[in-house]
Formats: sequence, structure tokens, C-alpha cells
Amino acid sequence: MTVLRLGWALTRGAGRRGRWRLLLMALGAALGAACLAAVLTLPQLLEARTVHEQHRTPYPAQAGAPALDGAAFRTVQGSWGTDALTEVLIAAPGRVALPGGATAPRPGELLVSPRLRDLLAAEPALRERLPGTVAGVLPGALLAAPDELYAYLGVQRGQLEQGQPLGGFGLAFRPPALLDGKTLHLLEFMLAVFVLLPLGLFLAGCNRLSAASRLRTLAAFRLTGMSARDVRRLNALEPAGAALLGAAAGLAGYALAARTGGRVGLPGLAWFPGDAAPSAATVLLCLLGLPAGAVLISRAGTSAVADSPLEARRERPPRAPSRWRSLPLAAGLAVLGLLWLVPSGSGRPAGALSAPLLLAGVVATGYGVVACYPLLARALARRAARDPRSLSVLLGARRGETEPGGAVRATAGLVLFVFALGLAHGVFRDWHAAAQPRRPVQYLGLEGADAPGLDAARLRTLPGVDEAVLTVRNLVPPPSTVPDHRPVTATALLGTCADLARFTAVPPLGCTDGAPLLLDTGNGAPLPAPGTELRFPTGRNGDGSGSGSGSTDGDGSGSTGGTGGTGGGPDAVTVAVPSARASVTWPPDSPLYGTGLLLPPDTLPGTAAATGTLTLATRASTATVQRVLGALAAAAPSAEPVLYGVDTDGLRKARLVDTLYTAGTALGVAVTVLAHLVAALDRALERRRNVTALTLIGVPRRTLRRAQVVQTVLFLGCGLLPAVAAGALAGRAYDAYGGLVHAWDWPAFARTLAACAAVLAVAVLGALPLLVRRIDPALIRRD
Repeated sequence: MTVLRLGWALTRGAGRRGRWRLLLMALGAALGAACLAAVLTLPQLLEARTVHEQHRTPYPAQAGAPALDGAAFRTVQGSWGTDALTEVLIAAPGRVALPGGATAPRPGELLVSPRLRDLLAAEPALRERLPGTVAGVLPGALLAAPDELYAYLGVQRGQLEQGQPLGGFGLAFRPPALLDGKTLHLLEFMLAVFVLLPLGLFLAGCNRLSAASRLRTLAAFRLTGMSARDVRRLNALEPAGAALLGAAAGLAGYALAARTGGRVGLPGLAWFPGDAAPSAATVLLCLLGLPAGAVLISRAGTSAVADSPLEARRERPPRAPSRWRSLPLAAGLAVLGLLWLVPSGSGRPAGALSAPLLLAGVVATGYGVVACYPLLARALARRAARDPRSLSVLLGARRGETEPGGAVRATAGLVLFVFALGLAHGVFRDWHAAAQPRRPVQYLGLEGADAPGLDAARLRTLPGVDEAVLTVRNLVPPPSTVPDHRPVTATALLGTCADLARFTAVPPLGCTDGAPLLLDTGNGAPLPAPGTELRFPTGRNGDGSGSGSGSTDGDGSGSTGGTGGTGGGPDAVTVAVPSARASVTWPPDSPLYGTGLLLPPDTLPGTAAATGTLTLATRASTATVQRVLGALAAAAPSAEPVLYGVDTDGLRKARLVDTLYTAGTALGVAVTVLAHLVAALDRALERRRNVTALTLIGVPRRTLRRAQVVQTVLFLGCGLLPAVAAGALAGRAYDAYGGLVHAWDWPAFARTLAACAAVLAVAVLGALPLLVRRIDPALIRRD
């Protein structure tokens, strides 16, 4: 109790500086609690989304079992732009009860999610895709997230094709999660590094505010007979109390933000208010972990007082940094350089010890960048102080030469964060390379019947589309007219040799424009005999405009889709199979595999696009594919593009990961800069006597400002530049270990340098107001 009363008395008597220190520590703890709660609640949000999907999903009745209220349903998974759009078609003789107290819509009615209701009011093209009257809004029990596009459509029983009898709602198994476990753990680690590490440095900087006077007071208590344990307890009371109050405030702020911002959410992630409530374990971790961390930080600062109170009381000058500090950095850079320069044939570094070596190199480099910083700062200060022509440079350099540890305390957190940022960027690039398709070109396909008015020429004008072609399947005669042999089927591509070359692995051989050509893949697949007449639909009168299955018949001739009417009308163009051939090689999983003919573009009229399949080629990047999907949604609302080799869920997952990565990086940069400003304030308080003495002997304030700028630029730049280079090397070594990224990301390197320049400017502007404006004799009584 004596220690508690004494600690309370010291806190009350600390004055304005003590109150500012207490307020800043509470603010840092509040930010830490809010960020920690957000990181720990992320798996809970994703799990709640999965549970909602499980409980609301309808399932078919078992064989022989009656349907629920005689209803039948069909689930259609589509997309609107880059967002998933789920339509549940339901036909019931009566009113079927849905989860959440809603009832199934009648024929011609719609029950839609809140966001889909707003889109229907704003997008006329979407109303064409979802005809009917909006009869209500779906309750939260039928939605996985507030921003989901989900609709129940009431239809007649005869209009429900491929429907199944409704057995009920709620699956017996969990649907796939939005993020897999590996990606989720990677995100949690990156957010912890980007947010919790800067916050720990912020708390450490706040704890050092007015540290010199506080340590002298504790040293006096120690000299008067107080035990070392009581001294440590006395010093830990203030940071522990501030951290506890800040953690409680941070949890309250997080709960309020999660409740009010859930419906807005983040791009790719929205939640219901109840899903984001912090768990009991999260609350306990924040309320106990943050004060414990503050106590450990304060304990590290009082070790010198508890062990050597006389040295702390007399303010012994700091020792010069040892040259052995450079060994961890040299060893870490050597290991990372080895992993980067010596890859194996498979793309991974040779040897089974590559992963432990990578971890050891990253740890040694990260520690070495900070440990070697005082040595670099002292050497740079000595070099700058050799030029006596500028008094500002001389004053700014001498301070760093005599006390390089002060510069380290002010910028060590920023240096470590920049290094971690470079490493995390390498990890992020490797994850993106693994999530995206390996081929440089991405193919998309859509049925021409679902995109009225669109043709290959118009698709080429959409943003992000590199090439577009039309494939049409020939009209097959009825089986009764060809009793003795199987009908000949073929798929033709309408385009030029240049169009064909955009869809092949290598340029086609023997291709000439202006005449039909057979496309020979060289794998022995049968081709139509030369001279055979094939009839292709034009789509003018509607004959032959039924949807074909695009299947492959028994002779191995395949099709990419399109229409295959029943033939015989004037709406078809007859083409004789030529004898000239072009040799083509299709890429793996090409949507045009099996195309047997190349026809000039003017062989069929523009209306033939409604009877075939339109295939697009774009760059295989997430941003480009999302831009193309958005353009297609605006140009053809009723079309459902098919991404060959890419799952749209993967694009949504990449968008969510990008959002969380960007948010964590921005928050980490803000907190790190704030921690640097607090550390700069601490250094300014320590330099008050020195600045006052210089002012007393007549040094102009303009010279002192210039010296402050020189000191900030000199030592902050001395730490940031090696951190940027070491972080880039660590990220590149990780990419070489992953084997998926084989080039440096120079634009990202330039952006990091620009961000460091901006941080340097902010640090200079924040350091200038810290100079004293008056002469206090009490500050120089010892000098």
C-alpha cells in the first residue's frame, strides 16, 4: 500500500509533463487495444460468415421424401461486375416459411438483400436481369453479410427448369471459408507486425518522456533505502494504470466502431454488428496483456536505476557503440544474398536448410539494422563534423557524435518498421503470384444469346480486353435424315490469322487470310473431310438460335459452345470444308481447343454473334480481370461470363487480402510516425539545457533551427536508407525461396523511398516547434 500511495502521489505531482505523458500512454494503449481486438476478431468474422451461409442455404429433399410445402427450388450462382450474385428460384403452391421469419415470394415477386434493392433502383440494366416486383427485403438470417447480393425469385412450377424438391434450410456441413487457414494466418502475422510492433514502440517512447527527471527521482528513493523490487513496482504503476485505462477505452471504441461501421465495412468484407463483438478471451487479453507489456517496458527502463542508482543520479555519459554491432547485419545480408543469388533449377534455393536459413537471415538482418544504427550514426556524425564551415552542420553533427543512442531511440522503431514493410511486401508478392494464374493471358467466355447487341468488334473496345473472337457451331441435320452415318460437327472461329495468333501458344503455321482454313493441331484428332458442306446459322430469323451444349461428339470433334440449330432454313450460310490447313498449338486448358475451322470475319453477318460464343483474352492480373468484368456487366447485364482457369471467389479473396494489407500498412505507418514524433519530443526535452546554453551564449535561433533540420535529416536518413535496402533484399530473398516471383519490384522500391522522404519531411516539421523559446536559469544551473 505504501508503494501505491507513493506512486499516486508521484503521478499527481508530475505536473503538466506528467499528465501529457499519462495521456499519450493511454492513447497508445487505446489504439493498441482497438487494433488487437480487430486482428483477433478477424477469424471470428469469417467464421460467422460461414455459419450464416450454412444456416440459410436450401438443400434438396431426399429420394422418396416429400418436399417442404410441396416447393421446388433452383440456385443460380452468377455475378454482377466483380460481385457474386445468388438467385434462388422457388416455386411453391402455398407460402413457404424462410429462415428469419420471411415467407417465399409469389410468382412474379422478389425478395432481395438491402444492397441489391439499392442496385435495382439505380441500375436499369439489373432490373432487366431480375424481372419482377420487389415485395420485400431479406432478413439478416438469409444473408451471409450485409453487402451480399442475394435474391429469392418466385416463379411458376412450369418455369422452373432443372428444379429440385425443397427439403429445408441449413446444410449439415460447413461451406468453404472466404479465406483459407494459411492465408488467414499470414494476414494475422502481417497485421500484428504492422500494427502491434509500432504500438509497442509508441508505448516505449511515451514511457521515456521526461525519463531523465523521473529516473533521478527513482534513484533518490533507491539511495534512501527503498529496495530494487519496490523501485521497479513504483515505476510500473503509472504505465500499468495508463495502459489499463487506455485498453478499456480502446475496447469501447472498437465495439462502437464495429457496430456502427459494420454495414459499410471494408471493400470485400462487411459484417453484422453481433458478429464483430469481441470475445471474452479477446477482452481479457487486451485488459491484461497491454498493462503487462507496459510493465515490461518500464522494467527495462529502470534496470540501471535499480542496479546503479549513483550513476543514474549523476547522469553518466553514454558509452560509445561497439563495432561488434555490425556483425549480425553482415551475417544476415550474406545469408539473404546467398538465398537470392543461388537458386536451384526448380526456382527454390538449393538445400533442405533453405527455410531455416531464410528465417535466420531475416532475424539477423532485422536485428542488425537497428543494432548497427548507432555505429552508422556516430560515423556519419564524425564525418559531417569535420567541415567547420557551417555552424548548423557542426552543431547538428556533434550532438549525434556524443550521444548516438538518442538518435536510435527516436528512429529505431521507424527503421525496424521500414525493414518489416519490405519483407512483408515480398511475402505479399509471393502470395499474389500463387493465387493468380501462371499463364500471362486470361480467357473469358460468354454466350452471344445472353449478350444481345455485342459482337467481337465491340468487345475489343472494352477496357482491359486485348482480343475477342466469335466461335460458331455448324447446324447438325436431324438423325432421321442421315440414317447411315453420323452427322459431321465442327466449330468455326471467325477472325483473321492475327486474331487466331492471340489465342495460340505459338504463331500458327501456314495461315493465310481471305479464305477458310482447316485448323490442324497435329494430335490426330479427326477433321471434316475436304469438300464437306457445313451450314452455319446467321441468327437473322431466329432459326438455329437455340442454345447448344457445346459438347464433344464421338469422333472427337469438340466445340467451345454456341448454337446448333436443327438446320434447313434460309438463316444459314453454307461453307465447303477447304483442303488448305494451318497448324496450330493451343495453350493448356484453352477454351478454343477443338475448333476445327478458321473463317474470314465477313463469312457470317453480325447477327451470328447471337448464335455463338464470344471468347475474350485479357492480361492475367486480378485488377485487369476485375475491370473487364465490370465493363461486361455494364455492356451486357444478362450475360454470365465464364473465367477459364480462374475462380471468381479467388478474385474476391484477393480483393479482401489487398484491403486488409493496405489498411494495416496505412495504420502502421501512421502509428510509427506518431511514435517517432513522441520520441523526438523526448529528445527535445533532454536537449533543453544544451539548447538553452547555446541560446545564452548568442547562437541565433535560425542557426538552431538549421541544426535541428540537419540532425533530423542526417540521422533519420542514415537509418531509413539501409532499412529500405535491407528490407527489399529480404523480400526478394523470400520471393526467390518461393520460386514464383523472379524480378525486383522497382516501382514498389521507388514508392518506399518516396514514403520515407515524406516521413522525413513530417519529422522535420514536427521537430522544429520543439525548440525552447525562453531562457530558464534552472536548466543550466549544472552547466
